[in-house]
Amino acid sequence: DILRDPDEIDEGAEYICLTDRDDLKSNVWTFKKLNYPNIEKYNDWQKTLIARYTALDYINTDICLQIDASVHIKKPSLKLIHWLKAKTLTSVYLLHPWRDNYNDEYDEWINTRNLDPIQKDQFFKFAQDHGYDASIKGMIMTTIMIKTKCQFNINLDNYVLHELMNNNNFNQRVDQTYYSIIVSNNWRCDVSFLFLSMQILDSDYFEFYYHNSNVTHSNEYKCDLDKIDYKYFCGKLFPCLYL
Repeated sequence: DILRDPDEIDEGAEYICLTDRDDLKSNVWTFKKLNYPNIEKYNDWQKTLIARYTALDYINTDICLQIDASVHIKKPSLKLIHWLKAKTLTSVYLLHPWRDNYNDEYDEWINTRNLDPIQKDQFFKFAQDHGYDASIKGMIMTTIMIKTKCQFNINLDNYVLHELMNNNNFNQRVDQTYYSIIVSNNWRCDVSFLFLSMQILDSDYFEFYYHNSNVTHSNEYKCDLDKIDYKYFCGKLFPCLYL
């Protein structure tokens, strides 16, 4: 990934980049070195996952927008974060917009990323071991999440990282499916979640690049913070916001 400076800066927000590199430079991002036991023994992708699921340990604010370095922030995002915070949400997840079942998701990775097909079998076994029927449609998150810094989220991230390290997924680019299964089995009535469609990346707030090409679908969706829809996940009805 290429680290991109935001085009516009949110006053009062922290811009933190977690890394083990010493050569990065930025006028916006503050670099914090990954502080994880024996970090040097892990490969680059494993370090990415460690950073992703320990990010809340490095922030001082009470809410965190986690993005990959390939996401280019075009306009201030605090407007969105403040709107979500006003809803007293614990977590906000962006979903893949068109692939809502795990079979298609893995076929996509096998075809476009040359993923070893055995990973698909290993994932379905993982889901079965967690008591989840992955053959039904479910949520599949992107790696962009908004989380409050609370013990529930810290514990959940630690648990996800532990599961990834102890399964065959730790070297593969499919952790969001594992995360989706784990989160699906950890719903709590006192924790509030909101699902955003990935079309937020087509809104005024973000321009998203992946593998050096723009994969957004510009102008297909309009931003509307008041439009709430509902979708079923794991047999439960949850709000889903389309921007």
